[in-house]
Amino acid sequence: MEAAVTDPMGGRLDNFVDAAFAFALTLLVIAGAEQDFSYSDLIEGIKRVPAFAAGFALIGLFWFAHVSWRRAGGRNDTLSVSLSLALVFAVLIYVYPLRLMVFAFVDFLAGEEPIPGSSPQGLFTIYGLGFAAMAGLVWGLYAHSRRIGQLSIRYDDAPAVWATIALTGIASAALAQFQITVLFAPWIYSLLSISIPLVISYRGRRRKAPAPE
Repeated sequence: MEAAVTDPMGGRLDNFVDAAFAFALTLLVIAGAEQDFSYSDLIEGIKRVPAFAAGFALIGLFWFAHVSWRRAGGRNDTLSVSLSLALVFAVLIYVYPLRLMVFAFVDFLAGEEPIPGSSPQGLFTIYGLGFAAMAGLVWGLYAHSRRIGQLSIRYDDAPAVWATIALTGIASAALAQFQITVLFAPWIYSLLSISIPLVISYRGRRRKAPAPE
């Protein structure tokens, strides 16, 4: 673990990832802002605070996943660096469909019309694939660290958890392809509160099970 902390390359990579996620949060908040705005624009902006909060929390989740991977023993071999840079690339692209998604969801809850010109099928598909790509990259980091024997035992469930999260995004995008299931696509993410504990519980039972003779 000490090597991961004292490695200068690790510090520079982590600083770069942190800066990229901070920039993504900035894009989430200010994207589309007008130079001249009125009081009505201020009120409209306040109404969208829940959307900003949801997007902030989601981007923060992926950032913290990378921080946790480093704490779990993540090293700076070629594949790990490549996956970290791919995560940076993905979050800078993902922030735009994320912003549209959370805005559309808040408008839906408020009973307002969705974003003009938007297609639920297209929006849910792009968002789901982006979500799956982000989660898949995090899974890749943890899985690679475990494969090379550098993952702390405390984080042994992390690859399975992030694989479940990535598959949920793929399932959401798949549901969006059919007219009869498209409205279920954004709600499937709520199942993560059930599926993740089930995965952790299943893996815990397997670890405690006696080895076959």
